[in-house]
Amino acid sequence: MNEQLFQLLRDNNIDTKDIQYIPMVEEFRKMKSKKHKVAYIVYYLSGKYNITERGVYKIVRRFGERIKV
Repeated sequence: MNEQLFQLLRDNNIDTKDIQYIPMVEEFRKMKSKKHKVAYIVYYLSGKYNITERGVYKIVRRFGERIKV
């Protein structure tokens, strides 16, 4: 069972460290649904989670990709 999970993660280039960013991505989606501007959301989240603005864009884009099963 665990082998399939690890194979899925490997096949989709998913790093286990990315799990820590799930709350940030959820917050990004909530703020975007409330019609906040993306630049403001990225600026806010980069300060809150102490990562670069470019890092926020990369993480959000990565979480938006489809997973190959």
